[in-house]
Amino acid sequence: MKFPKFLIRDMVASQKLLLDHLGIEHLVAVIGPSMGGMQTLQWGVSYPDMMDSLVAIVPLAKTPGWTVAVLEASRKAIILDPAWKNGDYDAPPEQGLRLYRDILNFLAARSPEIYRDQFQNQMDVLPWLTAQETSVLKAFDADDWIYQTWAYDRHDLDTTPGMNGDTIKALRAIKAKTLIMVGTKDLLNPEFEPIEAAHYIRDARVVTISPGTVTGHASAGGGFPQTSIFSTARFRGFLTS
Repeated sequence: MKFPKFLIRDMVASQKLLLDHLGIEHLVAVIGPSMGGMQTLQWGVSYPDMMDSLVAIVPLAKTPGWTVAVLEASRKAIILDPAWKNGDYDAPPEQGLRLYRDILNFLAARSPEIYRDQFQNQMDVLPWLTAQETSVLKAFDADDWIYQTWAYDRHDLDTTPGMNGDTIKALRAIKAKTLIMVGTKDLLNPEFEPIEAAHYIRDARVVTISPGTVTGHASAGGGFPQTSIFSTARFRGFLTS
């Protein structure tokens, strides 16, 4: 926990360093979901001449207070577990990780309609939750998640050098053709925020992923065939045009 806090913009800067090292000077597209969508928009602001297009899926241009509250709850789930040991744990803080997983992945990143369709017997959700929690314990690092959430909290395109705290100025700096995709009833990255942001991007279109389905933030995850088929067709059409 002594490592310095970093921003979404720092993640993008590190990616740019890697591309420079590889000798890649121009990109056809930058694409990403969720935090990757936030990075995508940051790419367009930080390096506006480097790509032809941006595809930002369930992104944010500026993290709203609602999302900060969700992430703070997921952080507290880990930090309040005595096994976390102020970040110097020698084994995963299991109870904290289980609760974090429930808050973030199974409440904020899903919708009530998903559970309605998935579980005819409502009590079947409990063993399913336990199995999903268990699957993350060895695959996910608690401190890494905490640092990611700190970056997520403070994301705001207007903090990019030269933007002087002006989010609209930052969005207008994007030159690439932009596709923003949102999920209906997204409880982590509320769709109102990227829809509003798109108004200030020079060449942007907004698409709701698989209209008629209510899969929320999970619409970007590839876990539902109908949303995957829909999104793939939109990607292909946008990039070929």
